[in-house]
Amino acid sequence: MQRSKVVKLDVRELEPPMPMVVILKALESLEEGQELEVIGLKPFKHLLPKLEAAGYKYSLKEVEGGYLLRIWL
Repeated sequence: MQRSKVVKLDVRELEPPMPMVVILKALESLEEGQELEVIGLKPFKHLLPKLEAAGYKYSLKEVEGGYLLRIWL
């Protein structure tokens, strides 16, 4: 059975630092070809440098209800 290409997370209800903790944990199980899509209330400014340092690529845009962060290898 093939896993979904997009893994979705909603961290809008979590208090800091839990959004970052949950996202980093989800990245550990991300497989090649998969993308993590995260919706949050804030623009993930503390997480983005960590993603870059770990070699991840990402896109971030403001959407209705928060920010949409897409992360892939």
